[in-house]
Amino acid sequence: MPGPIAAIGPAGLAGLLALTPLAARAATDEPAPPPITTTAPITTTTPATTTAPAAATAPAAAEAEHETPTILVKVDHHHAAADPVQQANRASFAAVQAADHVVISPLAQAYRVALPTPARDGVHNMLTNLREPVVISNCLLQHHFGRAGRSLARLALNTTLGLGGLFDVARHKPFHLHHRANGFANTLGFYGMGAGPYFYLPIVGPTTLRDLAGTVADRVFLSATVGWPFTRLEYRVPSTVLGTLDERLANDPQIRQLRAEKADFYAARRNAYLAQRRAEIAALHRPETDIE
Repeated sequence: MPGPIAAIGPAGLAGLLALTPLAARAATDEPAPPPITTTAPITTTTPATTTAPAAATAPAAAEAEHETPTILVKVDHHHAAADPVQQANRASFAAVQAADHVVISPLAQAYRVALPTPARDGVHNMLTNLREPVVISNCLLQHHFGRAGRSLARLALNTTLGLGGLFDVARHKPFHLHHRANGFANTLGFYGMGAGPYFYLPIVGPTTLRDLAGTVADRVFLSATVGWPFTRLEYRVPSTVLGTLDERLANDPQIRQLRAEKADFYAARRNAYLAQRRAEIAALHRPETDIE
């Protein structure tokens, strides 16, 4: 599911950074028709009858020379149909991309340089550990009790032995418990709710109506169920800023690749997101042993 991550105040920064997860519409040219050859065989049945087909084929050759080649364009009707407000989405996407070039990407690179890798890994581990309660809850709702148990073990190990999640000890020997992303948008899809229309929102990034509802639920889960300190501004501002910088760096290789390879970056980003979400929802209906 999409990565959970706000002017530029914290809320605005988070939205501008929400570029999250790869196919684009492509155009292919039909090969040019083979050249028309003209022949002028000479028959010698009698001196009085000589045929010259070249004269008859000359008009066809001239017409073929000036004929405009047919270009076939592959249109992704499936993804386009899911994007009914594409014009507004493209405008929003363009604004976010402009801000990313000028502000967000430089900030993310500065964050990379300012903090050494162990420190950034620690931030990433703590943010991931804070998402485990959402993962556990949704695994239970999806009847994936084994995954819920493993996520609960991760939370316990990393919160205690990992010093509040600073170190991901659960991932290493002898536990081998890896983080498995999950959220309320997945649960809605698991129970049959369709994705709905696609949106690209400045504060959220790529999403659908279903995923937007699930993202809101993910973000308020800790504050609604635990309360302090997750309701305090002192927690919410740093966690949001650091989370969005961390996600921007994690997605940087994919973003660079899409920008370099795809003429229509918007369509490539949209198609990649929708394809990934369909695969994630479909995986939830397979046995646990097949999705681990």
